[in-house]
Amino acid sequence: MRPNAIKKLLLKVYRTSRKSVLLLGPPGIGKSTVVREVAMELARSMGKEFIDYNDTVGHKILENPKKYFIFHDLRLTEVEPSDLIGIPRDVDESVVYKPLLWAKVLNVADGILFLDEITNVERDDVKAISYKLLLDRKAGYIPFGKGVMVVAAGNRPEESSIARPLAAPQMNRVIKVDVDAPTVDEWAEWMEKNKPNYCKEILAYLMMFKEDLLKLPKDPEVLENFPTPRSWTHLAETLTDDYRDIYTPDEMYELAKGSVGVEVAPKVQKFLTSRIPSINELIERPEIFASLNIEGKYVATVVLGRWLQEHKRSIGKARKLIETIADVSEELIVLLIKSIIKGRYEITMEMYKMSDKVREVMDKLSDLMLKYEE
Repeated sequence: MRPNAIKKLLLKVYRTSRKSVLLLGPPGIGKSTVVREVAMELARSMGKEFIDYNDTVGHKILENPKKYFIFHDLRLTEVEPSDLIGIPRDVDESVVYKPLLWAKVLNVADGILFLDEITNVERDDVKAISYKLLLDRKAGYIPFGKGVMVVAAGNRPEESSIARPLAAPQMNRVIKVDVDAPTVDEWAEWMEKNKPNYCKEILAYLMMFKEDLLKLPKDPEVLENFPTPRSWTHLAETLTDDYRDIYTPDEMYELAKGSVGVEVAPKVQKFLTSRIPSINELIERPEIFASLNIEGKYVATVVLGRWLQEHKRSIGKARKLIETIADVSEELIVLLIKSIIKGRYEITMEMYKMSDKVREVMDKLSDLMLKYEE
């Protein structure tokens, strides 16, 4: 399942059974992000304040636990047993475990406990205790409240050099969900919502080379980076709208290599250094579009999509350019539609009505238009 579908599934599981769920999939595809967004959505729907837990807010939550919905991201590769079950103390000639603050919080407040990197745990004692969190819904002797769901995430052995299979009884008592990478369209929609100032040329590149969104290395142990939705996000955030004035071509290559790996870095550099006229010049002289190389056409199309999104009332000014794009390639019209994230349906309908030539192309793409209708 892709992240968007998993988000819907987790919301339903929480609202029905709150059974523990295990997400398995490649690194960098958004597993932890999806779980966090589920917690935020649940907080909104329940009228509670969302809190990304840390110990500085623990006592505040305990003062009024019904007010909050907690998301606690617990990286199991960073803990030892006492971080999970508490600290033993001698009380009246007996040993009593002093409970952890986060466990006390999840005993009385609603929320999601997220056990990340569960398959990468190398310590058997931590792994054994994590079973209790996931299966028995307890941290030591402190049970979690009825409004708490436990979600774990990990990689398969072929996706991580330190990933280990889980015990059969553990697998048999959780809902295991296989996670697939998002599509380029889903990645773009997430970026628009969460990182709106990202470099749009990276979107153009991924629209042209969709197969480069996720490429796991053949060797699970590497010293070079590799393409994942997460690493593309890092690169797209690093580059700004005026990146051509900031970075040299060699620096662009190094940024690409350091973010998404040496295999795709040359292609990314070529794409980023493709010179295109300004959007205003292309609108005034649309015939220039046909003379651009393929990289330039992709970049210009995405840039136009962003312009249309920001200038909804001036779509008519771009009529000739849109018609030129339709003449050049139906595929570029698809790209143009997909590059419009906000107000896509409204803008697409305006494009459809304003030109017979554009309407002819869009009639062939009616199934796609319905698919992306907001």
